[in-house]
Amino acid sequence: LFIVRLLIGEQANSKHRTFQASRSIVIDDFGAIAGLSPSQRSSALNFVRTATSRFGIDVLINVTPDVIPMIMQDVQLGTRAQIVEVLPFKTKDPAFDSFLETFSKWCPLHRQSDLQDDYSLRKALIQRTGGITRNLMDVLISLAAFAIYSAEERITYRLYREYFSRAEHDYN
Repeated sequence: LFIVRLLIGEQANSKHRTFQASRSIVIDDFGAIAGLSPSQRSSALNFVRTATSRFGIDVLINVTPDVIPMIMQDVQLGTRAQIVEVLPFKTKDPAFDSFLETFSKWCPLHRQSDLQDDYSLRKALIQRTGGITRNLMDVLISLAAFAIYSAEERITYRLYREYFSRAEHDYN
């Protein structure tokens, strides 16, 4: 996953690019433009150009690597683009610890989950989701709902295995 930051005015020409504007737009899943026709793609890029040049709005775009060349080929957008790669979490990543700690505090379960302590659970989460935040949130929210439904009220590796064995069994 990459984030493309399009800068406006002096920011675009500065060696020290910072994100200081008070108005911004975040566009998630901009990678969908790869599947559009050239005229539809042009409309999407024109929206971004208009936001940056006419209205002075900073634009953050979440894209996949295959979309970066499409943005960089655009004369106006290519000169303003700053590309930042967002890497997926790894099992032993301190940022993953922080993510799981934050999720645990936010999650409305009554009992302490094993998200931070159980290496098998952490490894299984990374393997199933590829370490992608959006996928992790989908899985964790589903596990939390199942934990409430099952009256376990916490996420454990045993609950993880039970949930996915049921889900795979129900699917087949």
